Amino acid sequence: MLVLLMTYDTEISHDGRVIEKDNDKYLVKIISRSACAGCHTRGHCPASDQAEKLIEVVSPKDLAVGDDVWVIMAERQGRVAVFYAFVLPFLVMTIILILVYVLAGDERLAGLLALAGLGLYYLGLYFSRRHIGKDFVFTLEKINNEKR
Repeated sequence: MLVLLMTYDTEISHDGRVIEKDNDKYLVKIISRSACAGCHTRGHCPASDQAEKLIEVVSPKDLAVGDDVWVIMAERQGRVAVFYAFVLPFLVMTIILILVYVLAGDERLAGLLALAGLGLYYLGLYFSRRHIGKDFVFTLEKINNEKR
């Protein structure tokens, strides 16, 4: 008996509001909340975290400024973003740190060069943001306010 395992790609979604429209390009403001942002004591707690973020989305849908929308991205794209932002720079820094320490034997030099390599990595990531950004696709769905 042959068993096929299918993987279903789940989605990451945030609610947001369209704040600008230019043809089929939308600027959407979302509020990113930490896990404790829903707590009733968040106003008195320094650990609660909430930040507004702006996301540019190209969508053929006909939306207007002020519309409430869902901004949706495939979960696998989120994992790729985590790889670029955290895993790869950690590997770059660790490899430089170990190589320089083994070759030169100087901890301070190894630490400084590892930090410099990390800075160069993020600088390269910044300059290649348009190329990398093509891999991340967001979609928009209008939220029906009558059901809210």
